Amino acid sequence: MKKLITICLLVATTFSVNAQTKPTKEETLAFLRRTCESTIGKTSDDKKFIKTTFSYNNITTEYLYMGYEDSSIDEFSLIKWENATEILMWEHSTGDEQEISDVMIKFSSQVLLEQNGGTGEYRDSVYFYYPEIKRESVKKAIERLIEIAKEENKDPFQD
Repeated sequence: MKKLITICLLVATTFSVNAQTKPTKEETLAFLRRTCESTIGKTSDDKKFIKTTFSYNNITTEYLYMGYEDSSIDEFSLIKWENATEILMWEHSTGDEQEISDVMIKFSSQVLLEQNGGTGEYRDSVYFYYPEIKRESVKKAIERLIEIAKEENKDPFQD
């Protein structure tokens, strides 16, 4: 009997040590922020990335179109991750050692896109840029952010 209990405890300890904890909201946002910021100074197609910010409810990208002097700014706000419905990822060949790709996340709710400080328009998707080498990690981070948002916005009174 003692051997059986000892074996059970060893197995339980092994499982608990090997169990991975999921990244927190803060860790996930920090990863996405760092990953997006790593595009600064790089080019993709006809854009050179100047600045990017990534927070829970806002994503801003500032870039310069090649051949133009003024930069463009895309700012997404009113993002509700719990309403995300689809993640679409594309590749953009830059000829650079570190290719830049973009991701589009579709939502069942509207997000606000303001371009160059304009009045803005409502859309059903957001997009941002990341290094292609981080494709799978970015997808997992987005999925984790959606999971966290759904947990945070769960109706505690629903069966």
